[in-house]
Amino acid sequence: MPLQTCMRRIAAPDTISLDEIRVLADVRFGDMIKGVVDLDRGILLLDADLHADQEAELLADGSAQANLWGINLVPVARLREIARAREVVVDFLAGSNEYGSTGPSLQKYFDYFAFTARRTHLAKTN
Repeated sequence: MPLQTCMRRIAAPDTISLDEIRVLADVRFGDMIKGVVDLDRGILLLDADLHADQEAELLADGSAQANLWGINLVPVARLREIARAREVVVDFLAGSNEYGSTGPSLQKYFDYFAFTARRTHLAKTN
């Protein structure tokens, strides 16, 4: 049965701590948390069973589908990697894009984390 909790909305310049992400991940999936980012509006929705639920909420709030990206966050002990990812994403969304990131390059980067989270989840359930 899906959990019935409210999605967490973070809009720039607000932030969420790694400890908060860990708590959200632990409650829902144990080792990861799903999110959808509106790259144009700088809004992140976290904590839902499906990316589609988060997309639907952002679309109803005026987001454009082309600006939405689904992500999976895995709050593990790799703090340096998480901090680096945060730096690159924030620079892309709200900074001068010093790293030359693009939406597709960020999606490819976060797909790796989604794959790893899924593999870890399947290993725990088998």
